Amino acid sequence: MENNEQAPRPGAGSAPRPMHPEGEHRVREFVNSLRRLAHPEHEDREALASLRRGLSRPPGEDPALDRYIAPYLGPECRLPDRWFYVVGSLFGLYSDASGNNRSLGESFRGADAERESTRARFLTLLACDSDDLPGQLRHAISLLKAHEAPVNWEQLLRDLLCWEQEERTVQRRWARHFFYQPRPEQKGTDDDE
Repeated sequence: MENNEQAPRPGAGSAPRPMHPEGEHRVREFVNSLRRLAHPEHEDREALASLRRGLSRPPGEDPALDRYIAPYLGPECRLPDRWFYVVGSLFGLYSDASGNNRSLGESFRGADAERESTRARFLTLLACDSDDLPGQLRHAISLLKAHEAPVNWEQLLRDLLCWEQEERTVQRRWARHFFYQPRPEQKGTDDDE
């Protein structure tokens, strides 16, 4: 590096590190499989109930979920598979397939962000470590379901796979999406008269 170049600041970017194409493919295929289970024309209620029951055990410890999740991990999957189990179980709780928001922060903003209890739940979620995250996500998704706020399941899984980044990139992006308030346009300046 030349003397006049500055090293990038840790966490200066707004997106988590890019995922390997194989991982991206697994995420997309997995979430598409969940959406097929919840498709209104041929909803698989038994599968969704099995996924929901996964919320009562630590991620990956309910063998009933393996048939829905393991095929998307592959024999040599390098991704932390616990997050696939978490997202699968949360999807069973709230199988909204219409979410195309940018993050869970944006979902929370759409779920009555002005209420102190919603804000407190969101801040608790941002502050928790990966061990407490599955339980906090269960509460969070229940709140979003109560408010019929959409969830982008693909993005949620991508974000969970990057949750432990030292720079807290995911958490900071969620916070920006939750707290962002567009500035009202200025009306009637002196030059307009």
